[in-house]
Amino acid sequence: LRFEISSPGADNPLIDRRQYHQHIGRTLEVLLLDDSAEKGELKSVSDEALQLKVKVDKKKTDVKEIPFENIKESTVKISFKKVKK
Repeated sequence: LRFEISSPGADNPLIDRRQYHQHIGRTLEVLLLDDSAEKGELKSVSDEALQLKVKVDKKKTDVKEIPFENIKESTVKISFKKVKK
């Protein structure tokens, strides 16, 4: 017996800036216009940019501000790990 659980549309890219607010605290993968990518925890969203907490190395993180005008596509990465509070 095998169960498959899915959430249709969960891996679709974010289309509207308003969608970012509901994903604060989740992991995003952001593809930039120069075809580079950033992956990290969405910390905050303003009218002009988002702030992403990214890993620099195993012990160090940094918060990067990414202007919306530089974003080609953003996708929420679904995780089933237990979140520490």
